[in-house]
Amino acid sequence: MQQLALLANIDSPPVQYWPGFLNQTQADNLLEQSLALNWQQNQMKMFGRPVPLPRLESMFGDSPKIFYTYSSSVELHAKPWPIFLSELRAQVEAQTGYRFKLAIGNQYRSAQDSIGYHADDEPTLGIRPAIASISLGSTRSFKMKRKNVGQTHSFDLSHGDLLLMEPSCQDNWVHAVPKASRSCGVRVNWTFRPYLLG
Repeated sequence: MQQLALLANIDSPPVQYWPGFLNQTQADNLLEQSLALNWQQNQMKMFGRPVPLPRLESMFGDSPKIFYTYSSSVELHAKPWPIFLSELRAQVEAQTGYRFKLAIGNQYRSAQDSIGYHADDEPTLGIRPAIASISLGSTRSFKMKRKNVGQTHSFDLSHGDLLLMEPSCQDNWVHAVPKASRSCGVRVNWTFRPYLLG
């Protein structure tokens, strides 16, 4: 497993990348177990109307008091950790050196599912959070760009890859998973995050 630190210059996003962090067997098992969970298609309001999100979501965390709100209209509530996801969290924490209290899952069912540019900078995550991302299933393009600047950096995240967005990332960068130009299978992404319990 090779670590790629993508911090070569000021114009590069502050991330670290471990391609093939999970071996094939582990990644396959995690994908199967992830797909067996209960997923929901949430809605967000656009121009006053509810619009289904182009992906499925699920969230797990240390406490039922954990909730996560974004776009002023979508609220996720944490369910108890399944054993396989708790074990994956421990593995990611050992690799990155950061501690995480929740995991949000996004399931991209096909090439048409996506998430637009955004920063994970909600106040409940604390100041300058580190966020770790595990990819399972089909390879998808993960795009990053500086806020208010057009230059885009693109990474193809594959089955079993680990990407860490460093603490300064959400301050200055936004990221997205756009629709794919070619047909592809399902992809599950788990993002492990800190959380400030009140």
